[in-house]
Amino acid sequence: MRALSLDGELWRRAARWGSTRGPEWFVRVAPPLIGVVAWAIAGDERRFVTRNLRRVRGPRGATCDAIDSARTFATYASCLTEILGAGSARGRLPE
Repeated sequence: MRALSLDGELWRRAARWGSTRGPEWFVRVAPPLIGVVAWAIAGDERRFVTRNLRRVRGPRGATCDAIDSARTFATYASCLTEILGAGSARGRLPE
């Protein structure tokens, strides 16, 4: 089901809505949590990010790899939220 895939239209619309119309606390707190959930369910993407992190910083063990990979997903979700919300009526500028 393409609409429910992580890069599907449903999730893009939800991300835009949340970043432009969600309450301020939600815009601040939810993206890292959503990023970690995406990390947990996106096996291929998680492995890809982990391989790239190992190439950049070297091997650090399974636990550190998992933490670093989850942080990458959480940070990506936060950055995406900032960019999607930048043009909204809120007028927030990316930090």
